[in-house]
Amino acid sequence: MSHTAKKMNHAMKHTTTSLAVFCLILTTLCPGRVYAEPPEDAASLETITAALQQWRDSLVNVQFTCTSTFEYSEQAAREEGLEGIVFRREYDWAWTDTGMQRRHMLDYRDGQLHHRSMRLVDGTTRYTVKFPDGASSVDAPSQVLKAPAEAHGKVVIEPLFGLWLPRTSQWLPELLSAGKAELLDPVIEEGVVYPQLRVTHSKAPDFYLYVILDPKRGFLPHSAYTGFGSGKKSRGQFRQTVTDFQQLEGGIWFPAAGEFHDLLDGEMWTKLRWEMTNVQVNQKISKKQFQPTLPAGTPIRNLVTGKTAFNGSRDKRRQVEGMRAAEAQENLANRIGGKGDVSARPTRGWSTWTRVGLLIFALALLVVAFKVRKRAG
Repeated sequence: MSHTAKKMNHAMKHTTTSLAVFCLILTTLCPGRVYAEPPEDAASLETITAALQQWRDSLVNVQFTCTSTFEYSEQAAREEGLEGIVFRREYDWAWTDTGMQRRHMLDYRDGQLHHRSMRLVDGTTRYTVKFPDGASSVDAPSQVLKAPAEAHGKVVIEPLFGLWLPRTSQWLPELLSAGKAELLDPVIEEGVVYPQLRVTHSKAPDFYLYVILDPKRGFLPHSAYTGFGSGKKSRGQFRQTVTDFQQLEGGIWFPAAGEFHDLLDGEMWTKLRWEMTNVQVNQKISKKQFQPTLPAGTPIRNLVTGKTAFNGSRDKRRQVEGMRAAEAQENLANRIGGKGDVSARPTRGWSTWTRVGLLIFALALLVVAFKVRKRAG
């Protein structure tokens, strides 16, 4: 063997040894999870898309309630003033294949309701229902924002993260069917091959979503990672792991519990542990659940025209506006600290009866003046 051939053989041995050591280190640092070339029996993108589309086609509607508990990083708790505070979130969510949606969210701090919000879509119109901070779960809203149903929201539904996309109001299989996914190398855990996808969307060019699918649960997302934008202070990056699934009536798989991470620069900012309760699919849902119940006088702002109207008839609106004016006057009286009853103070302008009386008096003076002039002539 020539000298050159010996050198090449020696180099190949060293390279093979180095690769073996590198793989050993990866296996030690990441036990149970290996990124590998797809095995011959790995599911194709067409198989995955067909399975998920079948799952989607089986849904006429979905409704569930969910409870989440929060854990904050030290920096997040300090910057957001949440040190030592127990934060809990409860909400109900509903969807129908006719384009209706409902999300009613309640945030509690140390057991007290801190923030309440509601978003409803009745198929043609989207309503964002606002409540004052500290309002109870039954208090009337303070304002309603009205927009076309196509104006999608950005609020992440943690239990459905990776499966439901709020920015486009679409289920994952709808994006796959539109050819918006790429099949990557699978993840192998404890001998199970989990397909991995990279999903994009033309309406959101800065959107990216990586999902690892569970082949034993109808290829529903087992874990997912996504985000929007980039930069030193990049927010909107999320990571989710479903820790438990449930099989509903008709054999339909659905998430049951998991952990959701809000990341800052790749590090945990907040962590939610969520658990679904009372999950129902394909049950009768009243259309009233997707329309706001508004008392008379509730301001409704149209985000398209920029105009604000008030709910209810004109008489009821006047009554409510009068009550609100009285409340504002009472609050002003309380603020000035006993300087007299504001409502008892004289007001500018004359009443209708005062004006009528003055008109009659003026007419009487004209009559008297006319008679005096006639006699004098």
